[in-house]
Amino acid sequence: MNHLTVNTNVHSGIPYGVIAGNNVPYLMDDIMSNGTDLTFKALREELLESIGAHILERGPGDSLADAIDHWDVDRLVQNIDEDDSAEDILSSLEEAGLWDMDSSEEHEYSYESEGCKLLLSYLGGAPVIYVIESPYVAPCRKCSLCIPNAGDLDSPDSDGDFAYCLSPDDMPEDWTGQGICRQEV
Repeated sequence: MNHLTVNTNVHSGIPYGVIAGNNVPYLMDDIMSNGTDLTFKALREELLESIGAHILERGPGDSLADAIDHWDVDRLVQNIDEDDSAEDILSSLEEAGLWDMDSSEEHEYSYESEGCKLLLSYLGGAPVIYVIESPYVAPCRKCSLCIPNAGDLDSPDSDGDFAYCLSPDDMPEDWTGQGICRQEV
């Protein structure tokens, strides 16, 4: 029987590594510039579903409902360009009074690079990068109960448990001198 353990890769059983985003600002910037904005993607899907449902709910005799049948709504939804700038779309929504950028939560991002799968999230307003999968592991202390079972990549410990980590090139300088980040076998 497989038991799922929170903050642990379900396939390998290796704990996620977690590092403060502020300790790797260049990586955080790369994730935000090149990763997938999961918060915006969820908002976009919610808006598309809402728009589609609203159009479909319009009654007979409504010229818009007469002009757009179910398949046209699907095509309309598909034609919203994935490459549209999230900021452009949100700015348009803000101008229309449908979105308040200042009150929005911090956005979560997913990102893949050099065999690493990463998630940028926030904990108490602080950016945190989860290393979900990686060809590299490193011994470190366990995280606090805020992120149970995960490895705290900000606390290297040669006697600690192994957790996924970033590539040695992406780890903070205080780690690279210790040579404890190694490829998983």
